[in-house]
Amino acid sequence: MALDTTMIAALANAYIIPDVKNQWKNFDALLTYLLEQQGKVKQLLGGEESFKIPLLMHKRSVVDPYTGYDVQDLSPNVQVRHGTLNWKWYYTNMIVSDEELARCQSAETTKGLLDILKTNALDTLRDEIGTDLYNTGTDAMRLNGLRQIVDATDSYAGISAATYADWAAIEDSVTNEVSLAAIANNYVQAMSGAEAPDVLVSTKRIWIKVVQLLEEQKRFGSGSMLSWGPDAAGGKSDKDSPAHKYVEFMGAKFFADDYCPGTADTADNHLFGLYTPALRFMIHKDYDFAIAKDKIRPVNQFVTVIPMRFAGNLVCLKRKRNFKMSALNNSAS
Repeated sequence: MALDTTMIAALANAYIIPDVKNQWKNFDALLTYLLEQQGKVKQLLGGEESFKIPLLMHKRSVVDPYTGYDVQDLSPNVQVRHGTLNWKWYYTNMIVSDEELARCQSAETTKGLLDILKTNALDTLRDEIGTDLYNTGTDAMRLNGLRQIVDATDSYAGISAATYADWAAIEDSVTNEVSLAAIANNYVQAMSGAEAPDVLVSTKRIWIKVVQLLEEQKRFGSGSMLSWGPDAAGGKSDKDSPAHKYVEFMGAKFFADDYCPGTADTADNHLFGLYTPALRFMIHKDYDFAIAKDKIRPVNQFVTVIPMRFAGNLVCLKRKRNFKMSALNNSAS
């Protein structure tokens, strides 16, 4: 006998809801890496439309040598401002028809059906979030993505890069040819003392090009293919996570990302250099792939709807330590 909707709800509450939070272990390399690092995930309580973060705008304007009883300049200047970012809300639904439920003859087969729906819903949400990780900021409903954050002129978190020079990232929109020298030049511009990009990420085609260039330098000890993950030496991933392949360049891990923007044989491929100690992927405590316990029965359809919701945003505390190259062409030479 097929299970009724009350029993479906009970199964969903018992098997799906407890298992669905923090489902990032099979995500792309960049976000998985960010989330795995200590202190990169900060879950906040709900109730507010936005949240504020203290951001260092620039150094003290007054710093001089002195001797004896010299009068010192105590004039204040704005060094820290509180940037404001909104939570970005995403949803998808697990939908199962009465006809599909009628084919389930036991709780076990129904659980199997719900597992398939859960996996599909998670993959759908993660795919949308992965794409929006590189959002330009033109769609205010979506994440404040890397193309907006790592920018030399755009405002971010309500603070203008034109007003505060130290709030501008390093941006290269003219280099077309992929070369180690060009990447190194942008890397050095973003570097200050011990603070430097520790992760590089690009499209697959640009990543392959860089790997080929590093292969040519192997005689100098560079360019070896490495793995970051549970089966790699020193890996910090969840035991069920895949090992991500990367190469090292300038001491940074260099990943390929499916979602990084760019087109084959076109000068629009992106490469980002990211200082991850200043990056946070904020996750709303109450909406980390949250599933409502009350299921929905539309009045005009014979289906059961199980909503899934996520709220979060990407936060950068130091834009100037990051760089992007936005006009690379994998076929340019």
